[in-house]
Amino acid sequence: MNFREWDVGCVRTAATEKLSPVASQDSQDARLGVRRENIIGRQDNEDARLRVRRENSIGRQDSEDPRLGVRRENSIGRQDSKDTRLGVRRENIIGRQDSEDPRLGVRSENIIGRQDNEDAILGVRRENSIGRQDSQDTRLGVRRDYSIGSKTVRETRQSRC
Repeated sequence: MNFREWDVGCVRTAATEKLSPVASQDSQDARLGVRRENIIGRQDNEDARLRVRRENSIGRQDSEDPRLGVRRENSIGRQDSKDTRLGVRRENIIGRQDSEDPRLGVRSENIIGRQDNEDAILGVRRENSIGRQDSQDTRLGVRRDYSIGSKTVRETRQSRC
């Protein structure tokens, strides 16, 4: 190997050394490009994930909204059923009140009838007591008459003797 070949070799090595920073810059640029693409891809993935999450959250919100609507309808239905139950209860209470009212009327009529019966019984008792009194009076009168008659009989008997 002569000097020229060595010089050429050194030049070549120097040229490769001079070219190596360019190649490294290119490789760095390529790496940066890949990183940028990766970052953009990740950003796109994150954007897509965020969109999916947003859509999922909107879907969940939509699913929660009809559930809330169903809950509201159920609550309204329950309220209506409670209202109808209260209405039925009120009607039942009114019906019971009405049924109690004729019962009270029947009770009052029964009380009046019992009072009339008691009055009639008392009247009969009074009449019976008056009749008994009269019968006692007549008996007493008969006794008196009898006692007076017996006295006269005794007197006449005594006078006969």
